[in-house]
Amino acid sequence: MFDLAICNARLVRSTATTDVNIGITDGVVRAVVLPGEALSGRDEIDATGKVLLPGLIDAHVHIPGFLHSKHLDDFNTATQAACAGGVTTIMLMPTDDPRTATPFYFQQKVESGTGHSHVDFAVQALAGPMTESVRELAELGAVSFEIFLSYGGNPKFIIGADDYELVRIMRMIRDVGGITGLTPHSATLNARLTEDYLQDPCPDVRTIAATRPIMSEVLGISRACTVAAELNAPIHIRSVSSASGVAMLRRFRNTLTMSSEVMTHHLLFTSDDALRMGSYGVITPPLRSGNDRSAVPRRKRGRSISGNRPPV
Repeated sequence: MFDLAICNARLVRSTATTDVNIGITDGVVRAVVLPGEALSGRDEIDATGKVLLPGLIDAHVHIPGFLHSKHLDDFNTATQAACAGGVTTIMLMPTDDPRTATPFYFQQKVESGTGHSHVDFAVQALAGPMTESVRELAELGAVSFEIFLSYGGNPKFIIGADDYELVRIMRMIRDVGGITGLTPHSATLNARLTEDYLQDPCPDVRTIAATRPIMSEVLGISRACTVAAELNAPIHIRSVSSASGVAMLRRFRNTLTMSSEVMTHHLLFTSDDALRMGSYGVITPPLRSGNDRSAVPRRKRGRSISGNRPPV
């Protein structure tokens, strides 16, 4: 007998959906059988007409309430929301204050979540030109090291056009068995376009979006994947938003241990919606065309990341 039996559920798998009965003991799924095979449990749930998903992993989470107003999310409220959405593991991005760039702040965030999180959580570290503590952070349990090529995090940690630093940091991450989580884009292209477009006396969503064009994303992806391929270093590309970005990822899928992500709003909205939403439509990377939105969820992964860390 199981602790819990879930019967007649519609289980969503990676390739298909199947009607199943599931047995759970000690919080672990112990049996998945067809509906004709009866399971008994001390507690039972009839899931007829319900869809059952595996616990989801959100690999791009911000919890801004570490040092700021109590009105912002903290571990308690953010992970309650995760539970409500079926997310059973969150992975914290390192850019919320205090930025997770040192062993001290890494431990502080772990302690903040311990005993207050309603789901499993992982802490991701910040890496940039100032970083020397990759090994120590890895020993503390950092699951990935985040690199920003153009924007995000702290300006002191942005790699920009410095290929030497990009290679140095990615090599350090590789050497400790880590994964590089990387936000692409071209720093020089973004900076010059910002100078040009912000001269507009009446900037709107289109003006601001023009400073983060698709070409910038593609250049960043190409550069990051080229270095990762040369170093044989696993990499996770953040915030893919365009068909051209997907096409560039596909060029490397057979030569690189790589995963990638898309943010929810790029699956739901387009640049036309951004115009309608006004200031609420200002997103980085910007909302793209309908063709880009359709292309993004069809991207294909490279070889999946191995080990006990989930591909994200």
